[in-house]
Amino acid sequence: MKSMISPQLSKLLSDANDIAQWLRHSASERDQTRHISTEQVDAYASSGLWAVTVPKEYGGPDLGYKVLSQITRLIAAADPSIAQIPRGHFHIIDLLKAVALPSQKMFFFREILAGKKFAQAASEIGGKNVADIQTMLTQERGGWRLNGKKYYATGCIHADWIGIVAKDDIGVFMHAFVPKDAPGMDIKADWSGFGQKSDGKRYRAVE
Repeated sequence: MKSMISPQLSKLLSDANDIAQWLRHSASERDQTRHISTEQVDAYASSGLWAVTVPKEYGGPDLGYKVLSQITRLIAAADPSIAQIPRGHFHIIDLLKAVALPSQKMFFFREILAGKKFAQAASEIGGKNVADIQTMLTQERGGWRLNGKKYYATGCIHADWIGIVAKDDIGVFMHAFVPKDAPGMDIKADWSGFGQKSDGKRYRAVE
């Protein structure tokens, strides 16, 4: 009986398994020492596995959630911290598919296919509920200003681009994409809860 797995999928799963085997050897040590896993995350992202859900019309494989789940399962069995880091990345791919302009899709999907990493910063502390967002995005002469603080933002310390949920001057929710090295950005990894200490969960965006 012939295999129903395509050569492309077979290679991706093989690559995921290879990365998982490499991650497994030092996963416990990274978690115990709160090591920021830059080398490991870069290797995972540059493998092409972070682009599996990019649409075909923009150059991606568009392999869907079943394949993404298989890849995530392999990585999570080796190092759950590393497996969680691209959660926001794949959410942003879905967001771009749903609401982005064609020009925005073209730009950001090219970035993802080139190996760029995305993360999301949405949650805040101190609000009445999850929708009580205090981060503001205001238009000024020559551009936009983003001002606020975000917490529990997994993977932002590893990202090239950060998708930040904010409100504009009239209270409309916006999603701003900001390079990690933009002026005024301050990113700290200070998660102190039980487990997953090496995935960079806290992020601040400050004016």
